[in-house]
Amino acid sequence: MRRKETLRGSFAIFDSKLLTTGSYCWGENTGRSYLDQTVFTDEAKLLVKYQKEFDLLFHEGMKSGVKLVPYSKKEVSHEIVVERLEEAKKISPNIISGKQIIASNYGFTITENPYGYIDMNFDEFNSIFGMASDLSDEQKENLWSKCVGRKVKWNGNVNYIGWTLLTGWMMSVTHGDTGVEIKLDSANKSHFSSVKYGNTVTYTGSLDSRVTRIFPYKLTDGDVLDIENTAPRQLSYDELIECPDIVPISQGPKKVFIVETFEDMDNIFGKGSKLLEAEKDETWEKYEGKYVTWTGQIVYKNINVASGLRVGMTQKESGDVELKINLAKKDKVLQFKDGETVVYSGRLKSRRGSNTPYMLEDGDIVSFK
Repeated sequence: MRRKETLRGSFAIFDSKLLTTGSYCWGENTGRSYLDQTVFTDEAKLLVKYQKEFDLLFHEGMKSGVKLVPYSKKEVSHEIVVERLEEAKKISPNIISGKQIIASNYGFTITENPYGYIDMNFDEFNSIFGMASDLSDEQKENLWSKCVGRKVKWNGNVNYIGWTLLTGWMMSVTHGDTGVEIKLDSANKSHFSSVKYGNTVTYTGSLDSRVTRIFPYKLTDGDVLDIENTAPRQLSYDELIECPDIVPISQGPKKVFIVETFEDMDNIFGKGSKLLEAEKDETWEKYEGKYVTWTGQIVYKNINVASGLRVGMTQKESGDVELKINLAKKDKVLQFKDGETVVYSGRLKSRRGSNTPYMLEDGDIVSFK
């Protein structure tokens, strides 16, 4: 390029979603007399950079007193703009809409917006992959394979949040009857450290596994963008006794409670379950190490030096649950009599077998029922 020559470049941004840039000048005779090029893209990073450049040029022009004069109709008319966009649309229709098509089949089209998120709210997404969907498992899996690893941005109610050594920070969010389990990125701890049970949050994450009859949706690399109701009403002691399966979830790193009732668990692991033993073992990994609060009837109380204080509970039949309680709570626990119905809590240690009960550690009896 000779010293006095300049490089000409034009760019435009449509609805903050689509960028076009290149040497193409938007004049009526450009395509007839010159050979120019232009590129269309919806890449978010480029959109941000060009938007900053536009803002800089705009404000510099205002500061210097330069009068901003629009193109005349002869230089660029509405018809020419429409014509150019239609030409580009024939080449790449999904870019013109500002969205990238991820999957399209079985009457559904799943797109990704310029910000890198699947362009669907949870209800729309769940209508495709949820348990009420009309699609077969094979059809769901075909679409899901295109979505796995993609990011979503949804809004729901926090069911629990906590930390364990094995899983790190985890958060469960409910959307009606369907749950989403998010493995939170600890690097974003300042974003979710104030999240509490009952909050409504806007959260993000990468799709890892889809919902099944047993498991919720699972996301990785999670983050919390917005928190509503940061000080939710705490349940009273009377409410806990009245409905023991609804408990405020631990906000610290030590305890993560689940809301599944004994009946919910027994439908999965009990004698009436249709799951194979291997499937039960795989499913148990979701629950092991987490805390429950259930209601049961005391069957027995045993104390010895080796095993400590153990209390047997029954819900359906004798020996449903065995609760291991610290000896420091002995005096309190022994005040309860066999046959009394109580509210108790504990950490799930091992699942029910054909002749063995559920085993709970770090147990406690909360109250009479």
